[in-house]
Amino acid sequence: MGRFRSFNVFASWCVACREEHPLLMRLSREEVRSESQGINYKDAPEDAARWLDTMGDPYTRTGADRNGTVAIDWGVYGVPRTFVVGADGVIAHRHIGAITDQALAETLLPLIRQLRRGPERRGRELALAGVPDSQTKQYRRRGVTTKGETHDRCN
Repeated sequence: MGRFRSFNVFASWCVACREEHPLLMRLSREEVRSESQGINYKDAPEDAARWLDTMGDPYTRTGADRNGTVAIDWGVYGVPRTFVVGADGVIAHRHIGAITDQALAETLLPLIRQLRRGPERRGRELALAGVPDSQTKQYRRRGVTTKGETHDRCN
């Protein structure tokens, strides 16, 4: 088992993505020691690269979903979306819309602290954190491709 991961679905043309980006940068520098993957949604690769060069790149990897088919598999119909996936491959949280200071302080950081403690304590601690069971269900299929690697797809 690996560490927990986060996936952020974004686009250079997305105003809400621009609003949340400083928080993602802060997380990448200070708060989170995890694999953070960006999924660029329906965007030209050169526009995404320019945007990340200008705004900063908070991701350990970035993949392109040029036609939106990967996003559909994840249940994404708009951006931004952020998923936190435990080391066991189970989605522990799905955040719809831009991450705010409040969502970061009240939901994401407490969840990240709990996931760092390991899978054996995960279920009890997620219940204590108030994360609904509906957000911890696991649906695995093969096929998500990021930079030539295949990963389990969870949605």
